[in-house]
Amino acid sequence: MDNQYKIKSNRESGDGRFDVSLIPRERRHPGIILELKWKSNIGESMLEHLADDALSQIDELNKNYGKK
Repeated sequence: MDNQYKIKSNRESGDGRFDVSLIPRERRHPGIILELKWKSNIGESMLEHLADDALSQIDELNKNYGKK
């Protein structure tokens, strides 16, 4: 994927930024944002909660970038 994307990792956590982004080298490829969550020994409902948190964080990022 390195030939199609520039890969950027945000090593600082807890600052409201995504964890990994894949920035397309060509406009025909979609951009990809990864927000990673981790917790041990969780059930399905907690996993869904973490996924919802990650999606909310990505939505908030989109709102903030739209203001710039």
